[in-house]
Amino acid sequence: MGDFGLAYNITMKHEGGYVNNPNDRGGETYKGISRKFHPKWFGWRIIDDYKTKPDFPKNLNHIPELQDAIGEFYKSMFWDVFELDKRSQEIANEIFDTAINVGKQKATTMIQSTVNVLNRNTNAYPDIKVDGVYGSNTSKYMDECIKYNGERLVLNVLNAYQVKHYLELMERNPSQEQFIGWFNRVEIKRG
Repeated sequence: MGDFGLAYNITMKHEGGYVNNPNDRGGETYKGISRKFHPKWFGWRIIDDYKTKPDFPKNLNHIPELQDAIGEFYKSMFWDVFELDKRSQEIANEIFDTAINVGKQKATTMIQSTVNVLNRNTNAYPDIKVDGVYGSNTSKYMDECIKYNGERLVLNVLNAYQVKHYLELMERNPSQEQFIGWFNRVEIKRG
């Protein structure tokens, strides 16, 4: 069963501190939380209060209330919605990190596409709708997909969709090539 703390610690190794890069589609970001996409997040009030202090942004890492808000945000927004407590740690890590980096809707389409691609032309189980909405049907057929194909193959296909997403993004908008670190989040399993 998935452990949020383990997945969170892995993902936080990829998420930097405070960044306000004009080429980043998320704009102002702290630990991967984009103000553009999550403007009502409680942590922005704390960050705004510290912007005028001399040690900004380094001082942000030493504010317990802010660090707690980050964990609570990620658990409710990206862990609980995918019911990752019910998944193996590897699958939970993958879905959690991918959803944070590409967004919940895109991560869900990757899951749904993986389920469909691995069903052997519906011989193993039926196709599901690829709509970016994670619900009981997606969860159920993800279970079937893992049972039928094994975790390693499912993880590899999920990662392949993640790479495809990054490549297409960079090909459409070459300014995004500065974010090649995204590829460090992808791990193809051997064996």
